[in-house]
Formats: sequence, C-alpha cells, structure tokens
Amino acid sequence: PDGWIPAFYHTCMRVMFGAHNFFAHMRAESSQVLPLVFYLIISVIQVVIERVWSGIFLSLMAPSAASDPELEKMLILLSPQLSLPMTILIKTGVSVVQLYVLTALMHFTYGFITGKRPEFSLVFQVAAYAAAPSLLCVVPLLGSIVGFIWMIACVLVGCRTVLNLTWPQTLMGFAPVVLLLAPLLLQVMKAAQF
Repeated sequence: PDGWIPAFYHTCMRVMFGAHNFFAHMRAESSQVLPLVFYLIISVIQVVIERVWSGIFLSLMAPSAASDPELEKMLILLSPQLSLPMTILIKTGVSVVQLYVLTALMHFTYGFITGKRPEFSLVFQVAAYAAAPSLLCVVPLLGSIVGFIWMIACVLVGCRTVLNLTWPQTLMGFAPVVLLLAPLLLQVMKAAQF
C-alpha cells in the first residue's frame, strides 16, 4: 500500500536478513513476472552504479595520465564506449539470459539429485530474488564481492527452503553452477592481481 519503492526496499531487506522466512512463502503457481521485474530493477541499479564508480575512478586517474602515455592508453580502453541507456539495455539483457540459464541448470541438477522434478517457477523465484545483495555494489571495491558471496548464500538458503532439501543435497545441486562460474571467478582473481 505504500508504493513500489518501499515494497522493493522491504523485499531486499527480507531476502538479505530473513531469507529462510522469505523463501518459505514462495508458491509454485506464482507468476514469474514480479521476480523478473525485481531482478531487472537490481540489474539496472547495478549498471548505473558501476558507471558512476568507473567515472569517478577515471576522473581521479586522469591527471596522472597526462604525464604517463601508458596510463593514458589504459584509461582510454577503460572508458565507456557506449551510452548509458545502451549499456543498461545490453547488460540487463545479458543478465536476464544468465538468470534463465542458471535457473535451468539448477532446476535440472536438483531434479537429478532429488529424483523428482522441482517446479521451475520456484527455482526461478529464488534465483531472481536472491539478487538483492548485489545492491551492495554501492560500496566501492569490496561491495560487489561481498554482495556476490551473500547472493550465493541466499540462493542456497532459498533452494534448500523451497525444495525441502538437506544441506548436502543443496550443495551438490549447486556444484554445476559453481563449475560454470569457476572460469569467470579465476579471471576476476587474475585481473585483481594486476
């Protein structure tokens, strides 16, 4: 009744600080539209915040680039090549595809582990709403890493809750997702070392 902004805020807080209770109320017959809209809003916020932080970083490094041609070349490569609306469109489109692919993978593996096919809608709702901790990207540097780890924890708690799994089943069903994300995480760690 207070509007969509307070509802969005309360949903984020419930997912982040009361995941078990939040996901215990999920129903298989619920529409996928609201979780998808929630996920899209978070994706757009992430893209905008990422653009703000990269702009601040580039502006702080610009004075040093005047005397260092190598740094100047690096800053040119790091500067945004697309407009903000186009970046939002492309990155949110890619993240929605990732959401459906990862949901399908979890749906398949949890079905394999439990011996019965779980409802795709339940796994999708968990994956979409578990993106709430990604909003920690507002904190520079460590916010995105903490948000990612917290998001994984929310997915695990959510899948365990809605599918009535044990912790070993939950972790085994999530293993293929980890294997799929491992190359990406290795690249991020290598980039952080440089």
